[in-house]
Amino acid sequence: MCSIAGVLASLRADRGEARETITAYLESAIVTGQISDRDGIVSALNGAGYETPRLGKNYITALNPESGERWRLKGRIYEKDRIRDKELEQTTVRDRQAAEGRARGGDPTWGREQPHESDTD
Repeated sequence: MCSIAGVLASLRADRGEARETITAYLESAIVTGQISDRDGIVSALNGAGYETPRLGKNYITALNPESGERWRLKGRIYEKDRIRDKELEQTTVRDRQAAEGRARGGDPTWGREQPHESDTD
């Protein structure tokens, strides 16, 4: 995985795409355990040379001090009271379900209770 500095340095796209790229990078760092909390997100942004002038209840503002460009980063991972363990548990459940789907050959009904013939009248 490349560094957040590399990701942010390469952003010359529109603002929406830049936000999505930053969020995708940070989400993958959370899943892999490189970032474990909101302070870790702030540290990652600061380590990449970005300032974080505002930390709202549900957002973090990232500021490029050289260009003055700002991004208001919103979403679950930026929330002040976000609980990492709960998110990881949800990710683990989704991953396990996907693996089970592959194991059963992609049958979307596998593991679900099927209606009885008498129930379909």
